[in-house]
Amino acid sequence: MKNTGFSASSKDSQPSAWNALDYVTTDFYEKLREEHPGLMRIREVVRLTGRSRTSIYMDSIRGRFPRSLKIGIQSVAWRAADIYAWIESRPYA
Repeated sequence: MKNTGFSASSKDSQPSAWNALDYVTTDFYEKLREEHPGLMRIREVVRLTGRSRTSIYMDSIRGRFPRSLKIGIQSVAWRAADIYAWIESRPYA
């Protein structure tokens, strides 16, 4: 039987199907970022703002945070300029 490199075994031995999926999606988002450098994914928004994913999504719905853009079937991103403007508009502690 030919070894495809994808198995349900532990992470220590061979790459799992989940690892392969993560690699494919990471590659997709890297290409997306290169093509559209002005877009940020949720991880970047969380890192820059220091807010939780939940508060970002809820405040976006309530109009207190920049709205996301739908970039795929189940994917959203934010305009980097909108996030930077929101950060600048916040009062300093």
